[in-house]
Amino acid sequence: MTYFHATGKATNVNNTRVDLWDSGSAYVFPPAGGIQMQVVSSSANDTFNGTGSRTVDLHYLDHNYNTQHIIITMSGTTPVTTVPTDILRVQYFHTSSSGSSGLSAGNIVLQSVGGGVTYAQINAGYNTSRQGTFTMPV
Repeated sequence: MTYFHATGKATNVNNTRVDLWDSGSAYVFPPAGGIQMQVVSSSANDTFNGTGSRTVDLHYLDHNYNTQHIIITMSGTTPVTTVPTDILRVQYFHTSSSGSSGLSAGNIVLQSVGGGVTYAQINAGYNTSRQGTFTMPV
């Protein structure tokens, strides 16, 4: 057994089926085999020496559906590319260390390299992504 907790958020549902995550649009899963991703903030204060989020944790499944975990050091509005290139499912994305504010200064986005598709987001003033997507690991 593995403990699991998911927090999702959807605004303006209007009797329509929606995926529970901050974007409000339909959630798109990474392609088969997984991909490399990047993390970027809308604020320069989300950086290693900033007042906002300094590092973020990414819990994910690799191309074999095995549970993996990495810590990424933020660089503000400059995208930071993940070392893994086989991120298949994002399980959980959250701040692991922060500056004096204790919260993210901007919207922190986990996206495809180049910024085409968003897979997780930590909204400004929060420390965790709020999405109700989860895939069972092997």
